[in-house]
Amino acid sequence: MIKIELEDNKQNKLTQGNRCKKTTYDHFLAEGVPKSIIYDTIKRFGDSGNIEYNPLSGRPKTIATTQVIRKIKIAFEEKPGTSVQNLANKIKVARSTLPDIKTEQLYIITRTKKVVLQYLQNQEAQAKSGARFVCDKVRQKSSGY
Repeated sequence: MIKIELEDNKQNKLTQGNRCKKTTYDHFLAEGVPKSIIYDTIKRFGDSGNIEYNPLSGRPKTIATTQVIRKIKIAFEEKPGTSVQNLANKIKVARSTLPDIKTEQLYIITRTKKVVLQYLQNQEAQAKSGARFVCDKVRQKSSGY
């Protein structure tokens, strides 16, 4: 909010000062704005007649738009256990794109269930000793929850 007010104030001061660099510089220096910001703003205003930054060049986003990101965020807030495949089909986004949006832009951490082998009657005796040890360890960890 303060930044927007400051930008509006800069725009007004530049136009009221009849584009006089000295008047504008003195005004903002008295307000405590750093010199580098004042010079950059005056230069931007002189180049384009506006203090807004020019849009960045390059290929625009076509899939990860703000609307799609908002839909994904709402879907995961409503049902956190939704599978990526089902949500990708619902929103009509590629399954490989959805995890990228989920982790890089929404910072949602994904956890998966670990499947533990369940031995039947005599299978535990037939299992190798190393595999039995690993399964017992995993069972102990999963039963702790």
